Amino acid sequence: MDCLHGHTMCDDGTCILSHYFCDGRADCPDTSDEIECSHVCLFSGNHNTNINCVTSCSSPECFCNDLYFSCALGGCVPWSRVCNGVLDCPHGEDEHQCHFTDMSNATTALFVAHNFQENFPLKLEGDDYKCINGSNISHVLVNDLIPDCPEQDDEETYYDFLKNGSRTDFFPDSVLCNEPDATTCVKNFRGVCYPRYLHCIYEAKYALRSNIPLVQNIKSCRNEAHLRNCELYTCPSFFKCPAAYCIPIYAVCNGRMDCPNGEDENDCQKISCPGFLLCRDDKLCVHPNDIWSRNVKCPTSMDDKAFQDIDVCPTHCECLGNAIKCNTATMLKLPKLQATLRILIISNISYNLDAISWKADLITLLYLKINFCNISSVTAEHFAPLHFLRILHLRNNKISFLPAAMCLSLSNVKEIDLGNNLIYILTLWNFQRGQ
Repeated sequence: MDCLHGHTMCDDGTCILSHYFCDGRADCPDTSDEIECSHVCLFSGNHNTNINCVTSCSSPECFCNDLYFSCALGGCVPWSRVCNGVLDCPHGEDEHQCHFTDMSNATTALFVAHNFQENFPLKLEGDDYKCINGSNISHVLVNDLIPDCPEQDDEETYYDFLKNGSRTDFFPDSVLCNEPDATTCVKNFRGVCYPRYLHCIYEAKYALRSNIPLVQNIKSCRNEAHLRNCELYTCPSFFKCPAAYCIPIYAVCNGRMDCPNGEDENDCQKISCPGFLLCRDDKLCVHPNDIWSRNVKCPTSMDDKAFQDIDVCPTHCECLGNAIKCNTATMLKLPKLQATLRILIISNISYNLDAISWKADLITLLYLKINFCNISSVTAEHFAPLHFLRILHLRNNKISFLPAAMCLSLSNVKEIDLGNNLIYILTLWNFQRGQ
């Protein structure tokens, strides 16, 4: 099984996020991601090529690859890891001047909160079911076949069904279930159903980052009807508990015993995930089918969420996480770009900046490099939407005029490179910021 886009395969077949390769920290179970990293940097002249690119590369003898950020005291960090809230450079300069970090964290927090409510629907205030004795329970626990109120009044519909005796006539699932291709948790009982493809699949609902089950809730049938007669049942893409049901791959070695006898927590000292994503800090394996889920499977590293932000690398481009480098004279137009880009490098493509409509979407762009693209006209408005841009390189174009107060719309830019253009005179006014 091949790794999905945005991932790279370790020598043992495990998949990790591509920007974890050659970042100074071994993520592959066999450490193969940190063995050959010479592509990370370039050496000038006859300088020693035995320098460790990840930890020791510094100018003038060594320069980081375009898709890597240069640490002040040496070392190269993937640009997609810049301004991610984690200090990767020895002195943390990869996290300096990251004005959008708070906004990004807020977005992540909203995602987690939404995911929590979706996976583990704890009740909002005023949305509870009041039991006869005055206590409250979550409304999702009402009519789910298991009583939670002391007087069992939350299961009146089911008890009426049992009191009146099981129906002898047969009703098809299509009549009893609202969803197509579903079957009932209790024969002839309307409304409590589960998808057939989840037969013999056990998945408990746990509170996020907690080992405590949420009122011992189980997806599908809470009465465990879907887990019966599973001894010989095979579940492709799942972990088979011996002589029992199956569990998702990400539930193996997660510190909770999900198999009846805990076989899913055996031999967890060293995790290997051939064909699957290995969550960096969680040390869990995630099947490719589960990566597309909106529910987070890597609660600490959130690697599966990061994957959802990474598009397939465009043809004629080189990608590393949230960094893209496109360099070809045969590319007729700029490819569709992901909104979470940190760095964009474009070379040898003829462009009129007025025709580019992607700028407003790239709110997290930090580094923009457009070289050899025959650009002749530049205005302050061209880059105004890029509020968090830190580095702007426009070398080797045909720019002959720079408008006054160019930096008025580039309040966060710290470096501008206009080398090898047709500009002969620059004044302080060109770089004066708004007061």
